[in-house]
Amino acid sequence: MLAVAALLMAGLLALLAPFSMVVLVLRSHQQPLTGGLAGLTIPVPKTFESDSHEEFLALPRSAARPSLHPVYSSSPSLSPTPYWHPHVRWVFVITPSKQRYTQRVDLVRLMNTLSHIDNLHWILVEDNVKQSPKVDRWLNESRVQHYTHLFAPSRAKKRMKVRGSQQRNRAILHLKNMIANEEDEALKKAYQEGVVYFADDDNAYSLALFDELRRVKSIGVWPVAFTAGRYVERCILNETTGHIASYQAWNSTGRAFPIDMGGFGIHTRLFLPENASADPPLFDMRSKHGQLESDFLGQFGIPLADLEPLADNCTKVNVWHVKTKIDKIDKDIDLAIDV
Repeated sequence: MLAVAALLMAGLLALLAPFSMVVLVLRSHQQPLTGGLAGLTIPVPKTFESDSHEEFLALPRSAARPSLHPVYSSSPSLSPTPYWHPHVRWVFVITPSKQRYTQRVDLVRLMNTLSHIDNLHWILVEDNVKQSPKVDRWLNESRVQHYTHLFAPSRAKKRMKVRGSQQRNRAILHLKNMIANEEDEALKKAYQEGVVYFADDDNAYSLALFDELRRVKSIGVWPVAFTAGRYVERCILNETTGHIASYQAWNSTGRAFPIDMGGFGIHTRLFLPENASADPPLFDMRSKHGQLESDFLGQFGIPLADLEPLADNCTKVNVWHVKTKIDKIDKDIDLAIDV
């Protein structure tokens, strides 16, 4: 009788093991493994053998569903969670942020979205002369599995009209160096096959966007809603070739790439020049008003017609400009309360 009970218990534990593993990974960035879990061995799944990202693209499109086979790495780039999923393509999200009344609510909304995504590394760059303790605290309290907190003050010059450029450039250079210095070869290879996305902190993002990001082969594009006074900005396809023919967007004829910052994703390899000492493509702080994205995308040498129209041929919206607005604030502000 005891033998039968033991067999039944062993079978039940075997069925529950994958689910307990997911819970362990999701919680691991909040507290270290202790006690009986300290010596836990997590099975290592098959790793990719080719240098192509086609294996990543062939995987099921499921950005929000956690993998049942995470692996541990001691890499400093995996912080605060030391686990990653070899069968899920990496997404690097770059976000500039500045101090303002609505900074926390905007960041919390973005954090709540990013916390659902496996193999996502968020690079948050403050427009500041140092890391602010409150932003650091908000990050620590979030459930985002991997992030880097940086700072880069904007130049106080009138001709620098494009905000966020220096912060995005700081993140791009950090990402390039992080990948170049990665000692975990499997992780480094996975990083090189990732995709980079520039997510402003005052937008709203659907989880479906991250499925689209993981389909990017070079530069992919999709619609963005409520931007530049338009209901939606999107590409229009040539019905014969299936390539991009034009854009429905503000000043579409005056820009080579009339695309919003939230409307494109770029393969990580395009930020990794063969000459390791060379700079990757960066944002031009001298770009004229409305030309920042166009000037940036022009550096990659890919014509507009050859960009990849994703989100069902640019017919589905997964990004919205929100621009959080609040009523006029009284001067009597209680700074002791973290709003």
